[in-house]
Amino acid sequence: MMSVSKTFKNSIAGQVLALAVEQSGGVLDFDAMVALALKKEILKPSKAKDPKAKTTSNSTDKRKKTSKWGAFLRWCKVYSVWEGIKIKRSQMKAIWTAYEQADYDRWQEIADLLAADGSVNIRDVPNKPEIVVPPLDSDDESGSESESGGED
Repeated sequence: MMSVSKTFKNSIAGQVLALAVEQSGGVLDFDAMVALALKKEILKPSKAKDPKAKTTSNSTDKRKKTSKWGAFLRWCKVYSVWEGIKIKRSQMKAIWTAYEQADYDRWQEIADLLAADGSVNIRDVPNKPEIVVPPLDSDDESGSESESGGED
């Protein structure tokens, strides 16, 4: 016989069914009602788990592949700390769009290297494309609301 999930009794449908059985004064049987609902396809049976399926492979491969943009952002953060400057998001986008195809290809190589071996530090990767920080636009110089506080 097919069964419903173990948590079915906690679901709204399970609680409604339990209430109906309770209100019937013992005339109805909960398990019989579940079996009837399964037979009429009102409820769907729980999916049986394959004991032979490897569950450990899913947990070991959850790391997301690093993209060229992600490698670039990682390097921007490190670079800004090294140089003691603040690089805003708009500046990062300007730097990114100023790159040529060869630079994009190099960032992809760096991303693949970082993804292949998680212990590689981006600071140790040679020949990264140069980061030329453009000046801030007049819109960006005002800063965020929290930075331009009203200090008296």
